[in-house]
Amino acid sequence: MELHNPRLRYIWLLCTQEVETDYRLIERWIRFLTDGRAHVELVRLGNRNDVAEIRIRVRAIYENQVRSAGLEEHQVIADMTSGTAAMTAGLILATLDEPRNVEYLSQGPKSLIENGEPRRDLTQVFQLVETSPRDVAQAFVSFLVKKTKVPDDDSRGSGSRAV
Repeated sequence: MELHNPRLRYIWLLCTQEVETDYRLIERWIRFLTDGRAHVELVRLGNRNDVAEIRIRVRAIYENQVRSAGLEEHQVIADMTSGTAAMTAGLILATLDEPRNVEYLSQGPKSLIENGEPRRDLTQVFQLVETSPRDVAQAFVSFLVKKTKVPDDDSRGSGSRAV
């Protein structure tokens, strides 16, 4: 958020029932960090591990809320920093075939809290990594291919490889 300030105006936050109780705290923190400029909207998820549902919800954000806010899709950044693996997968699938941007933040050694207060300068805590959905998808597929290759084994008789 701090990294996009003062341009940040809208945040659509994917949230499951398990962490919804923390939403008000997160909303206050976002408002604090953006000096009240950012509108935060909760987007409820029924199942944090349902890739298809997450993809549908993220696509709906782009197709409805983004347009209602008067923004173009390329002006919005989908951040895949936290959440479940399914949330990341659903987010990537929802952004893959459109002119949509994704990013994640790599946390360094500094804490989000300093002297009991939220740290205002988040550039001291996070490193922004901007990427494209295609790059993320290609890296994921490459990882899966490496993990699922079975070495040639003539003792199986076919000499074939499973991928």
